[in-house]
Amino acid sequence: MSFGRRKIRLNCTRPETLCTPLSQGCENLLSQATRIGQNFSKQVDMKKNKRGMLLASETLKIVLAVICIGFLVYLLAAIYFNDGDTKNLEQAQGTMDRINLILDRFDEVDFEGEAVTEINPSGWKIFAFVEAEIKPNSCSGENCLCICKDTLVDSWDRQIKKCDEGGVCKIVPNLMEMEDIKIGKGNNPTSLFIGKNGVWVEVKEA
Repeated sequence: MSFGRRKIRLNCTRPETLCTPLSQGCENLLSQATRIGQNFSKQVDMKKNKRGMLLASETLKIVLAVICIGFLVYLLAAIYFNDGDTKNLEQAQGTMDRINLILDRFDEVDFEGEAVTEINPSGWKIFAFVEAEIKPNSCSGENCLCICKDTLVDSWDRQIKKCDEGGVCKIVPNLMEMEDIKIGKGNNPTSLFIGKNGVWVEVKEA
């Protein structure tokens, strides 16, 4: 026996036929698909926004961490250099005390001069402020001998300010002019000779 295939035709000429339910079903499916698509887009946007917020939060944490580290480095460096300057100032005062002991003997009849060996602090300079219009405040307008940190810029005014802020000075009214003396370091220490040149005090590198 053989069965013939039956062709099914949908009559869409009348509203009450099968085409109407199918059309409504298609519209419903399209509507649901649209809503699903919209919900999916919202979820994607929310995930993107969440990722963006997380990224901004992490970036802020990194920036704050860098700022904190920089501040700590600055604070440690300031403490280190402050301790170094304090130590250097103490050494400069010690050297000036040794020079002063020699100057106290200047008026002795048999005094001709004496050396001050291995002076400190290394890297600083010894200056003679003689007959200059501008001098460190501690010189009170008199000739004076100062031990100060050298300035990076070759400026006499700045050097005077540097000696005022962190140097040691000694008034020596009869001090002779002299070249600046840089204090050596390590295996190359500097020594001074404090001598008498008539009525004048002569200071030079020994």
